[in-house]
Amino acid sequence: MNSVTRSETLAHQLVAPCRTSPEDIRLERERLLRHPLVIEMLEGYPGFAAILDSNRQILAINQKARELIRDRELDSVIGLRIGEAIGCIHAVDSPNGCGGACACLECGALQAVRGNLETNQPRAEEARLELHRGGQREYLDVMVYTSTVHIDGEPHTIVSIKDIADEKRRQLFERLFFHDVLNTAAAINSIASVLQRQENLEDVRSLTAMLAVSAEQLIQELHAQRDLMDAERGELKVHVEPITIHKVLHVIENMYASHDLAEGRTFRVVFPDSDALFETGRVHLVRSIGNLVKNALEATPREGEVSVSGRQEGADVVFEVRNDGVMPEQVQRQIFRRSFTTKAEAGRGLGTYSVKLLVESYLKGSVSFVSNPEVGTVFTIRVPVRFRRAG
Repeated sequence: MNSVTRSETLAHQLVAPCRTSPEDIRLERERLLRHPLVIEMLEGYPGFAAILDSNRQILAINQKARELIRDRELDSVIGLRIGEAIGCIHAVDSPNGCGGACACLECGALQAVRGNLETNQPRAEEARLELHRGGQREYLDVMVYTSTVHIDGEPHTIVSIKDIADEKRRQLFERLFFHDVLNTAAAINSIASVLQRQENLEDVRSLTAMLAVSAEQLIQELHAQRDLMDAERGELKVHVEPITIHKVLHVIENMYASHDLAEGRTFRVVFPDSDALFETGRVHLVRSIGNLVKNALEATPREGEVSVSGRQEGADVVFEVRNDGVMPEQVQRQIFRRSFTTKAEAGRGLGTYSVKLLVESYLKGSVSFVSNPEVGTVFTIRVPVRFRRAG
């Protein structure tokens, strides 16, 4: 598909339907409110619930929606679409509003509403909502349910939203233990078993070194999961300290130059000619760059190359992780979503999500990427030379 055809296809998918006029919204809302059972039905839902018109605009909403709509009065969201009402960051990405941005193509909430409007059949879709509130970005894992209700013979869509964040965290925590931690613990157990049978001192020394590395890996994995949970709750403490670009790159080089993932691949670290001292949360910056390097190595076929570089650009320090592959557009639209993974087997899906959360919310920086045939895939982490402390 050439670029023109692809653009036309995206435009067709993203064109939001015409908006209902404020006057028509008012009249339709008045008609709804003449049916007391409609309001009672809405208030019977345990969480957010709303009735939408055929253009996905809100006609009525329940009181429990206040838990999700915190920054405005409920009456003020009448006539808006759900993303606009709750503060979805993508609702302002397009002049068409909610449903008009590329990210909306993968939105479970939009799929649930559209599916119901097109078929009049109930739909349930899982969604990851990205909200902007009080200068901070929030992420909500929700299940979105839609169904049809006929009022005066006309079909309307009822949408309800259930918070499933605790359930998702439990699932991911289980994945961590069954995937990473148990694998590392099994390696430690195997090495310990072999150690018990060794008599040669040199063999014992070699195995104890392997044991120490595996134990350190296990500790780091547990720290990473604990820090992620703290970060999501807004409770992560970042220890800011001075460090140089060269030092960060040396640490990354030591972590991955001899890593199993680098076997059969070229792993290159590009040091800048001029080093620079900056201040940041060293542990979390190194972990974030390391996550990107690990993802790149996993995505790179044998004989391929992965590179990581760093440099100073004015008041910022920039690190880039590059590989030759190109991500499909569908993957690119979901790359920073929690739980999203491109692996055949269910992984944690926390790599790029945790990088963006840590860097943007706690290191006061930014994370971005480009992926096309001209440059391959390049992830960029940008952090300030001088850490901007609150207050």
